Amino acid sequence: MDDIIEKLQLLEYKAKFCKTRGHKPVSRTFFAVKQETAEPSETKVQYMVELCYWLMSLGYEDSQR
Repeated sequence: MDDIIEKLQLLEYKAKFCKTRGHKPVSRTFFAVKQETAEPSETKVQYMVELCYWLMSLGYEDSQR
């Protein structure tokens, strides 16, 4: 997970994904540890799906140039 967090930072993940969608940045243990204080409307699967769509859209934007 450390490697993934570092790569997300290179893509300006906090500014381009988290702030635009109202998410908090993931911690290094977000997907590995059960979180008792998670908001009911936000599940880990939903977060992962949104993150994957965002990552795929980065490639789409580059191909349109």
